[in-house]
Amino acid sequence: MYLTDDLTDEHYLIAEKNGISRKNVKQRFWDYGWSIEKAITKPIPVKTSEWENWKETAIQNRVSNALYTQRVKNGMTPEQAVMMPVGSRGVRPQKKFKAEQIAEIRELCQNKKCTQIQLARKYGVSRTTIWNIVNKKTVYANV
Repeated sequence: MYLTDDLTDEHYLIAEKNGISRKNVKQRFWDYGWSIEKAITKPIPVKTSEWENWKETAIQNRVSNALYTQRVKNGMTPEQAVMMPVGSRGVRPQKKFKAEQIAEIRELCQNKKCTQIQLARKYGVSRTTIWNIVNKKTVYANV
């Protein structure tokens, strides 16, 4: 729908009409790698009072309101959020890169042929993941 790779005042106006702040649009587009259309149109989730229904169980399991909220925001059901032990991350899918892909990403960034955001969109990951690869951080340090 949008033929530009950058945000314009028109995009911010559309987002504002949809109840999405300028800061949120920037974060969604630049940090999360969302398309412009998704960044300016996807509604911000409304907090529910589900916490009150699960509060007693959560406290027994040492799950704080903040942790509960984060878990639900990340896609867990309220029951999963309060029942999963604290410190347990569950199963999280992680993009696996081949050595050739890592070499290509580093070369493209070093030669300034692509931005980290462009590469993140190409590979379907966050800009932070590309930054970690380029700067040899975390699991990509020895590749």
